Amino acid sequence: MREVMKDVLNSLECTIKDGGKLVFNVNFPEVPNDPVPPVDPDPPVDPDPPVDPDPPVVSEPSDEQPNFHDLNVLFHHNFKNNKLGNYHGNQEWKPDWNISGSEQDWIMGAERTEIVDYRGNRCMRSFHPKDTYSPGDGNGFLFYSPIEGEHTEIYLSYNVLYPEEWEWRAGSKLPGLRAGDFEAGHDYKHGWGCGMTQAIVGDGRIAGYMYYHDKEQYYGRIASTYTDIIKGQWMNITQRLVLNTVNNNYGDKNGIHEIFINGELKMSLNNLRLRNLDNIFIDKMKIYSHQGGGDMNYAPHQDQVMYFDDFVVFNYEGIDDPSIPKGNKRSNSDRVLTLPTFPK
Repeated sequence: MREVMKDVLNSLECTIKDGGKLVFNVNFPEVPNDPVPPVDPDPPVDPDPPVDPDPPVVSEPSDEQPNFHDLNVLFHHNFKNNKLGNYHGNQEWKPDWNISGSEQDWIMGAERTEIVDYRGNRCMRSFHPKDTYSPGDGNGFLFYSPIEGEHTEIYLSYNVLYPEEWEWRAGSKLPGLRAGDFEAGHDYKHGWGCGMTQAIVGDGRIAGYMYYHDKEQYYGRIASTYTDIIKGQWMNITQRLVLNTVNNNYGDKNGIHEIFINGELKMSLNNLRLRNLDNIFIDKMKIYSHQGGGDMNYAPHQDQVMYFDDFVVFNYEGIDDPSIPKGNKRSNSDRVLTLPTFPK
């Protein structure tokens, strides 16, 4: 305090102003201002943690039914709800294929089919023993499944897999469609009908196999060969069959048989006379697979199996899409089918 007063007195000045007034001036020393404390800088903001990218989508087998909204589906069956084991023995096959007690029973090979889980997928497996070459001889199976309604245009689609160890022989057969009552080798001079299936030629390629009115040989005609089968992979086969028109109980040569492999058009024929009566319709699926043929050139040298799944019968009735050929109009050569059951 003394120091402060001393500083005050030392700064005191006295002057006499006009009028004899005594005036005191005090010159206080400048007091330095306290320094402004430094402002702490804002703490650094931690950067946002990196966002993990979305995990890749992995395709897993799904229990949901495929979306058929772009198709007029007449029949569909996969085997995901079937019991494991012998297919014929558990009697599920009759309701699966719309077969009643009065309909055609299983023809041959009932004991050579079973329901299995294969690569995470429940499907049907057929057995093809060595040294056999037809269902009657003990190779593969054969039965018919009715198609309800009066249809002149039908697509049949299914998935098939040949394992890596499969042995090709002289040839074999795969499922197809049938119209009316026909028999192998019939001369087709009357109304009758036709049969359209797929054949496997000896080197593992798919071919159209047809019974129709103007064929020259006794048995079916192999239309062409195409598309090597890749063993060990699921592939889709879709057949389009369009019956010919009929005038005065005689068929016009404008029936169509087309085959798509994995959605791509591989064969298209449009000059077929498939019926002579207009009351013949596509009324059955011929569900079969066997090696043969009718002699040991078709028989495998080993026991072997193959797999089937996702059978669909459909057409495009009621679907308003001008890009889809209907009736007796061929598909464009670059046509590709979008199938809800393939790829698997």
